[in-house]
Amino acid sequence: MTSDVRELPERLKMIVHMVSRAFCVVDVGSDHGLVPLTLIEKKIMDRAIAVEVAEGPFLTVKSAFERSLYRDRLEARFGDGLTPVFPGEANTVVIAGMGGKMIWKILTTAHALEILKMDLPELILQPMEDSGLIRFFAYLTGYQITDDRWIQDRGLIYNCLKLMPPTTLTGVDFDQAYRGYPELPLPTKIGFDYGDVIHHHEDLVFAEFLQKEIDKMKGILMQLEQARTKAAMAQKDHWYSYVEALLEWQSR
Repeated sequence: MTSDVRELPERLKMIVHMVSRAFCVVDVGSDHGLVPLTLIEKKIMDRAIAVEVAEGPFLTVKSAFERSLYRDRLEARFGDGLTPVFPGEANTVVIAGMGGKMIWKILTTAHALEILKMDLPELILQPMEDSGLIRFFAYLTGYQITDDRWIQDRGLIYNCLKLMPPTTLTGVDFDQAYRGYPELPLPTKIGFDYGDVIHHHEDLVFAEFLQKEIDKMKGILMQLEQARTKAAMAQKDHWYSYVEALLEWQSR
């Protein structure tokens, strides 16, 4: 039997590597459906559901599933986030290819929280940016981050996280938590933004990413130096404090 899965990009290989053996995976924002197809072919999952919110990507993944050797175990659903998924269906939820703010929004809707509370699925999340919100989400809900990796793929750096569920989901006012996140004490917020520095000391990909972040912030500071407004001065103080705290965190 010939495989109907083409070679995965490195960032998607990392997702597949992190997924635990289980019955059903839900892949939100599945694009061409490569992750579900691979998980089925490798017998990591028995069943897969791909969710797309835009018509074009939905039709693409639906067509890929219909052509697949495993079409009877694959399903494409049209909808936003986890809305088309029912409690009791998913052991694993994969969300990749979007920012941490969007992933937060998807996971904290009333419907998604009902699924997380009832099913306690593992979460494999790959935010394009704002991965600190994912660590903050784990901290608030009781999910445990068991894998936190940075990977380079086609010139871009991605953060991929595996979250294992608690025995019960902690109830949280997520709107209030989201509003309060930027105001967390700097050492705490930096820990969420970049993860556990001890685990990253010998990670060359993370070191490159962090240096780019620091250079970007220094560039912002240089621009703010030219401004004389009160708002600019406040922004400058904020970024100066953040960079100082980040350099201190980096040196641990």
